[in-house]
Amino acid sequence: MYSVPLLSYPDPNLVTYNPPVPVRVSFRNLTPNTVIELQGRIRNTKRFAINLETKDGDIALHINPRFDCKRVVLNSFRCGKWDIEVHAPLTTVQGQEFSCKILVEEMEYKVFFNEQYLTSIEHRIPFSWC
Repeated sequence: MYSVPLLSYPDPNLVTYNPPVPVRVSFRNLTPNTVIELQGRIRNTKRFAINLETKDGDIALHINPRFDCKRVVLNSFRCGKWDIEVHAPLTTVQGQEFSCKILVEEMEYKVFFNEQYLTSIEHRIPFSWC
């Protein structure tokens, strides 16, 4: 059983409410035990993506919930190429509110949807590059 570390109140400078989509947020520097939390409601779409991008345009972590095939695809993109996909079952229901938490650990990311552990994926690009 995995759990996300309890956090104190988030830094108000890092909280964005009702942003226009797509959203781009810059992180000062990711370190182990950083938790990134997103909340929202997915309406009329079959897929969406959450990407942690590097300054060079590579994607250290790609999270792609796919309602049309009921799975989440995780991957990374570097030097113009996608790496090997990791698949997990999609537990989020289209049209309902959801939360996604990404826990940055020393060797991997742990991904949670609606407070439930989904899967882990090793760092393929150093998280410090994000």
